[in-house]
Amino acid sequence: MLKQTLKYDLSNLENILFDSYKFTAKELANHYIDLIYSNDKNIKAFNEFPKSLLSIEKDSKTSKSTNIENKLTAIQYLYPTKQSCVYAKVGNCYKGCLKDSGHSLVFQNVNLYRLRKALFKMQYPTEYLNLLKKDIDKFLLQCKKRNLEPCIRLNGITDYSYENDFLIFNEIIKPYTDKHNVKFYDYTKNANRNTQGYIDLTFSYSNEKRYQKYVDIALNKGMRIATVFKDKDTLEYYQKNGFLNRKVIDGDKNDLTFLHSNDVILGLIAKGNLKKDNDNNFIVTKP
Repeated sequence: MLKQTLKYDLSNLENILFDSYKFTAKELANHYIDLIYSNDKNIKAFNEFPKSLLSIEKDSKTSKSTNIENKLTAIQYLYPTKQSCVYAKVGNCYKGCLKDSGHSLVFQNVNLYRLRKALFKMQYPTEYLNLLKKDIDKFLLQCKKRNLEPCIRLNGITDYSYENDFLIFNEIIKPYTDKHNVKFYDYTKNANRNTQGYIDLTFSYSNEKRYQKYVDIALNKGMRIATVFKDKDTLEYYQKNGFLNRKVIDGDKNDLTFLHSNDVILGLIAKGNLKKDNDNNFIVTKP
């Protein structure tokens, strides 16, 4: 029996996915395809476009930002792919990716619907751009109603260089910054990015040997650096002793990275599968 045709092309799925902590890219691709065809709800979803792209106040970290700093953050969670996370392998963060933490550990459809959004962006760029504009306009109305300052992270768990996407940069990021005072910010593993000041970037550290040239670039450019520490005890150790000759602060208190100076280390505690990984140079342990 032939499987029903979907709105999204899944024929190349294996080649765009990373291996995960437990599964190969091929196993993941087969898993998601089986999950799509497992029930009518999922089949219907993959025959439609997403109704929204931005997530607002659906995690504790961004909610803290609203309560403390009078700012509201909208985050876009697309499934990480080889196209969206070019430096994931060299930085060795792909197997312990944040896609496998939080709600996605409990609800298997979370990553499935993130995958639909990622395919939507890749396969329907015009429709994606229009929906993103619509979402941001709704978000701005919400911020105005609540008298909150709008902040947006387009890379919730991805690492697209949106400044290199002509349409998104020139039709969304620049005008919404200039006309509506939206603060765009993100984490990145690409120390060579130049966002012309339109996206505040925090560099993501890894101790992988082949990644050190990018760490050096980030340090020389004076970029703020986020570092994942094994646990709370490790974070507290480096808060006392420093890391990379810099002061370490608790980066988990809220999500507003741009409020911190560029000469600090934002210390993050390992989450999801990273907590179980004792052989990953992406995580910093005590000496």
